[in-house]
Amino acid sequence: MDQEEPKIIVKVKSQAAGSSMLFRINPATQLRKLMLSYCYWNELVVDDVGFSCNGRNLHRDDTPKLAKMEEGDVIDVVPIIYLEAPKKICVFVKNFVCDTLVNQLAPE
Repeated sequence: MDQEEPKIIVKVKSQAAGSSMLFRINPATQLRKLMLSYCYWNELVVDDVGFSCNGRNLHRDDTPKLAKMEEGDVIDVVPIIYLEAPKKICVFVKNFVCDTLVNQLAPE
């Protein structure tokens, strides 16, 4: 008989407001549930914030196990800022900037 992994407690902390909440979550549960709950209690729109842990961006279908999260880890919440699409597109590849893609998506 398979034993269920013990739940872990993680802290979800807002970088903007400085507030935090503790969540107890099963390592196999998708983080979607935690993200939606955090946003509900803090009156946020889930698409307007990003979540990261240990330098890794978290996605809704990730699980704590997949993200290698451990007891006591901190999930950072940061607002996502949407910018207007530029006319000149730059591609970043390992700190190398190549701006040969000019006006391909937004011709003048």
